[in-house]
Amino acid sequence: MKKLLILILLVPSININASFLTGEILLNICDKNLSSYNSQMCAGYILGSFDKHLQSNEEAVDNNNLSVKYQNELRSELGKEPLRLIEYRECNIDNFKDYKNLETYVYKFLSNNPQGLDMSAGFLLTVVYNYAFNCGIEAIEGMYKSSFLKINYPSEKLGGNK
Repeated sequence: MKKLLILILLVPSININASFLTGEILLNICDKNLSSYNSQMCAGYILGSFDKHLQSNEEAVDNNNLSVKYQNELRSELGKEPLRLIEYRECNIDNFKDYKNLETYVYKFLSNNPQGLDMSAGFLLTVVYNYAFNCGIEAIEGMYKSSFLKINYPSEKLGGNK
């Protein structure tokens, strides 16, 4: 118990809830020119969310493949054409080598999209990861470009143009 109390006292207090972290807060945490800069928190949030993104994307790809695999069975059971799932693209991380580049990429994306900084950082990172690594639902990228968000995507991609 004594060790736990000491550990709690040594851990710096963070006055934000990660599930409600906005793009603006993440940008301030990752901006090296501000006093709010925290390299460990910036890298930790970005890498943790990227890891979760890859896991979620892999599950979506697997689920979509299962639905395709059993389409004929569904047709015979339903007696009609089943509703198809929108195809998910698997994240292309073949050419991705440097996690520091990911932090820089996310920082540039957030800096170039001030109109969306009041939104959830998790949502914004999902958008940028799907774009940077050619994954998720392709049609959504165009929707974000033409919607009220007016997302400005970087010209380069981190995972190549697969």
